[in-house]
Amino acid sequence: MTACVDATRWNALREALDERGEGTISDAAVDAARALLANHENVLRDVINPSTKTNIDGIPLTQLHLQRVDPGAAVYVDQAMRETVRRLLGAPPGPMEERMDPWNASQVHAWSSMASYLDGRLHSRPEEKPGRTPDMSPEAAAAMRKVLHEIGHMGITTTLACAAPKWQLLRATRGWTGGAASPIAEGAASELTHEAREEAARALLANHENVLRDVTNPSPKTNIDGIPLTQLHLQRVDISVAVYVDQAMRETVRRLLGRLHGIDLLEERLDPNNTAQARAWVGMASYLDGRLHSRPEEKPGRTPDMSPAAAAAMRTVLHEVGTMAMANTLSADGPQSKWLTLRQLLQSSAGLPASAMLVDGVACDHSKRAREEAARKLIQNHRALLNDVTNPAPLTQTHLKRIPRSLALHVDRAQREIARRLLGRRKDSLEAALLDTHLEEKLDVNDPVQVAAWAGMATYLNTRIQATPEECGGRTPDFSLPAADAFKAVLKEVGIGVSLSGGMMRGSIPMTEIKVHKGGCVIS
Repeated sequence: MTACVDATRWNALREALDERGEGTISDAAVDAARALLANHENVLRDVINPSTKTNIDGIPLTQLHLQRVDPGAAVYVDQAMRETVRRLLGAPPGPMEERMDPWNASQVHAWSSMASYLDGRLHSRPEEKPGRTPDMSPEAAAAMRKVLHEIGHMGITTTLACAAPKWQLLRATRGWTGGAASPIAEGAASELTHEAREEAARALLANHENVLRDVTNPSPKTNIDGIPLTQLHLQRVDISVAVYVDQAMRETVRRLLGRLHGIDLLEERLDPNNTAQARAWVGMASYLDGRLHSRPEEKPGRTPDMSPAAAAAMRTVLHEVGTMAMANTLSADGPQSKWLTLRQLLQSSAGLPASAMLVDGVACDHSKRAREEAARKLIQNHRALLNDVTNPAPLTQTHLKRIPRSLALHVDRAQREIARRLLGRRKDSLEAALLDTHLEEKLDVNDPVQVAAWAGMATYLNTRIQATPEECGGRTPDFSLPAADAFKAVLKEVGIGVSLSGGMMRGSIPMTEIKVHKGGCVIS
């Protein structure tokens, strides 16, 4: 572990402690710095401890809720700890300063995670953790936590510093037209009124720093003002990609402002090979879409963010930015990215009431709880299920006809469509656009290979799925009865090519006409 420790820089900090001037910093800050200097190697080992059961001394872990940092980021954790000591000592920026690169997601994540872990691990009173000696005095702990908070949010601080010139240029473009948006806009914004776009752009320009802090807020309990969180179902974006979130916000403003002089030079573009960027854009758009409110009754006690017309304009452009990014990442990552998106959508809808969801087709005949259970099982086990459906040499249930492995991509697509229909989507949300526009898998009825693969998969799984122990003795049921009913209903709908607009898709083949044999699927 000592190989991850920069001994030279730690020694320089010790010298700074010895040479500090009297009265230049508080005794509490000095005590906190001294404690970390004396124990930094053990602290580093603790922060990156990979064990899920014991601490670095082999004693069973207690604070299991605390998230440690991946050992691969040890060098960044050591770096963040040194910067914590430097700030506690009040040493001026210079040779001892540790600087953050906001484009280095691993570094940003490590600094934030280290600060969060130590903040939760630190204790200064015996009653906080009975049986363990306090790490330092309450005053020293308070000084330590204050600096840890700065360190944990350095990803935001450095992002804002780097992006400040671009935000100033966005404001300047408005100045050239008397402080207003252009009457002419492109893309989704072209359908919006000039006044609504201007109000929405002005709101984001005026508050982008707090919005960025909110979107990337790492706390699971409190907002950026220390107030308990309320909309717990909303998924924030990891602080490690704050630079991309800020970038997406600027692009949102640029589109709202319309065709102003020089604004094309401020366009933010997606890198087709950068899925982290694309996911950050999607996450930003999805979060703000759910967070935004324009009427007092939507979130009692909170002042509306903007007028209903401006909120509609903001959402329209957020949807455009988010869906563009989603298309980018799905085309780059393919099926695995789509499964990841389905997993995220499952999480975001878990705490919502059924009345907040839209469901189409046969799925609407089943409860939200049953559909979510079925979707969760499918999403969590889709790889194993795909391997089972296309297993060329099964050891059990050999009487069931599986699908040739050469058709695995078709089967995977069908499974995603089943999950998509089971999930439904949140009303008037970015998720709805993502589900309908970029996650929908359509059956090409003119492609007999795909038709046979989807139908064969449905036939196999309809027989394979069990919901009671007696259906397949000795094996744990796959679902509860309600979830199995929901799954089988959607399975049949997808397998025979029923469209969500009602009825069978043109050219669909009834399942009774599909037969499966060892060499594959054929239409009788």
